[in-house]
Amino acid sequence: MGYSVIIPAAGVGKRMKHHRNKLFIELQGQSILERTLNIFETHSLCDEIIIAVNKQDIHDIEQLRAQYTKIKPLVEGGVERQHSIYHALKHIENDIVMVHDAARPFVIHEQINMLYQSVVEGQHAVLGVRAKDTIKIVDEHKIIKSTLDRNSIYHIQTPQAFTKKVLTKAYDDAFSKGILGTDDASLVEQSGIAVAIIEGSDTNIKITTPIDIQLGELILQNMVKRNER
Repeated sequence: MGYSVIIPAAGVGKRMKHHRNKLFIELQGQSILERTLNIFETHSLCDEIIIAVNKQDIHDIEQLRAQYTKIKPLVEGGVERQHSIYHALKHIENDIVMVHDAARPFVIHEQINMLYQSVVEGQHAVLGVRAKDTIKIVDEHKIIKSTLDRNSIYHIQTPQAFTKKVLTKAYDDAFSKGILGTDDASLVEQSGIAVAIIEGSDTNIKITTPIDIQLGELILQNMVKRNER
């Protein structure tokens, strides 16, 4: 038994300030989206890839789709990420489903393996890295109200892994209550299901702003150097 992965790719990427979907920006000759797709195309446990897309990107991504064997027919994305994933869930065939940001092209197979094994053993899980900075709560005037314990704070990444049954119920509950979550785990948490954190890595960045392109190039350079040793 393998897993299905949903890749929401319907965002507009306003913070990138690019003339088209940021996912088509190239990093050393390959687009961000291609690099993300390659991770799951080459992962032995991944059975199918479901991409939620914008209408204006359908043609370009359909052409890209021809290079892969695991990508199923494209799903039209919704107004919010939550809507896109909900649409995609209806096309999933496996009992285990992961959701991964299209703009995270550096997650590694070992991390995906740990997420998969966790769900197989009955524990839903997400990748995360421990916060390095001090985190403060402020009021509407940006006056500090409290300081959080950094040791109990994680920056959450993707993939996030669940059973299809639990994730679907979480989405059903969220829409019925008018809840808009910031990630899939938050919706599962709202439904009363425990979610564990598996240690991610600092290189599993989400490419969001122009500076992230430079960081991505550096990560790729380091990956090449490691492979040459």
